[in-house]
Amino acid sequence: MFFCQFTSRSEAETEAVAAALARAVQEPVVICLEGDLGAGKTAFSRGFVHGMALDEAAAQVAVTSPTFAIMQPYEEGRLPVYHFDLYRLHGPEDLEAIGADDLLDNPDGVLLVEWPERAADWFPKDRLMIQLTIHSDQQRHIAMGAGGPRTTQLLQSLQSESNA
Repeated sequence: MFFCQFTSRSEAETEAVAAALARAVQEPVVICLEGDLGAGKTAFSRGFVHGMALDEAAAQVAVTSPTFAIMQPYEEGRLPVYHFDLYRLHGPEDLEAIGADDLLDNPDGVLLVEWPERAADWFPKDRLMIQLTIHSDQQRHIAMGAGGPRTTQLLQSLQSESNA
């Protein structure tokens, strides 16, 4: 498994890491965000959605956690982003009820998933796992791990951009 790590000292830096990842994405992918409440998953999601934007208006769209809706689509970017928050999920059948299994079977965009552990077996092996860990009020550790060849290539692209 291929890994890379970042340290964020602010919410803006967390968003910047996510935007850099979004710029590296060239095809549909599943990205799973893990971390305690307040770790920065929604900030990361906001940065990612804004990083996928094609224009300034799309880069300003409000991104919040879809806790009650479970899924919020953002279709203003290079690829659609389907932002999931599985915190209130009762089981994988809840995902099937909203048609999420269709998105996984025929992906046309990015599935960005908060609290993926609530339906861990639902996601493909070749997914990007991102762990956000709180170190202080502002500082976060962001660890990314690739689950297969496509996500390894994605992380290598991100790492190349970060080192440039």
